[in-house]
Amino acid sequence: MIQELQYFPSKTKNPLEFTIHKRISQQVAAFKLGNLIQQNIHNSNFKGKVLAVFSNTIYLQDNDEEVYWIADRNLSMHRRCILADVDHQFVESGMTWSVMRGCLQIGKDLLIDLESAELWTPYLVDPAKLLPLAILPSHRNKILTLVPSSNISDGFARVLQMLDEPSIKNLNKGENSTQNALLNLALPTIKNILTASKKKDVISIIKEGEKLLGLGPGLTPSGDDFLGGLIFTARHLNDYYKNMLYWNEAIIDEIIHSGKRLTNQISLSILSDLARMYGPEPLHNLVTSILIGNSENQVREDIEQLTKIGHSSGWDMLLGVLTAMQIV
Repeated sequence: MIQELQYFPSKTKNPLEFTIHKRISQQVAAFKLGNLIQQNIHNSNFKGKVLAVFSNTIYLQDNDEEVYWIADRNLSMHRRCILADVDHQFVESGMTWSVMRGCLQIGKDLLIDLESAELWTPYLVDPAKLLPLAILPSHRNKILTLVPSSNISDGFARVLQMLDEPSIKNLNKGENSTQNALLNLALPTIKNILTASKKKDVISIIKEGEKLLGLGPGLTPSGDDFLGGLIFTARHLNDYYKNMLYWNEAIIDEIIHSGKRLTNQISLSILSDLARMYGPEPLHNLVTSILIGNSENQVREDIEQLTKIGHSSGWDMLLGVLTAMQIV
């Protein structure tokens, strides 16, 4: 059904400032809204173009080259995300979009009400609930037993079966290393990262991780997802356990700078957020569960939700999380 929508300024000194009459083919209300978008819903300069359209996600780029997305309601939240059921037939790459009076308009035919959406903000760990640092190694080992051994995706996830000490020494051997070319190519670097993690050598971890940027197919390559999950978790450890690591912010900045030439813009935006402790909701939930010692059932649920992200993205981020936990 086509609806005629009218917008009039509530207060203006100039009555000709704007009066817009549009015939909109689809008008929907967003269910949830990331806090980074919420900050801009009344900013008339918040506008840009449609970057890409997929079956369940529409990616937007603003005039400052920041990336956001509109996703189906059953997908994970993120501070850059809008959850809304949108008919993608009305959206094409290259279309312009803008925000006016709490509504996002894409092209001439789609309008999304943002003001009625539930606000989502990244969860912050309560420092009072943190497990003692001395307990984390045994807790980490227990969590490794909760990772399902079946249904492991492509990408780097098969390394999850090798995270115990004897297997680390044999990462370049055995059936797992030859099951796909991508993993076989990445294994020497992953082995170096795992060794550096045992030594709490953050600089070597990050420098080795740079070799994985852009490695793998898809919108967010496995190398980016793995490295993002690793840095996200290592940063939580460092921030919540009083600088337990030698953290070098300049090296993180170098990684993001390198990403500009080694990976795509969407993946780079997600990686940049992960490096600053902003990620998808299931990743926040899992790392929180690990650090505060949630029940095994809760950790299993968090792992299950994380591994539903993308084809292999969630699995690759999970490997990053558990690799970072080797530091403790």
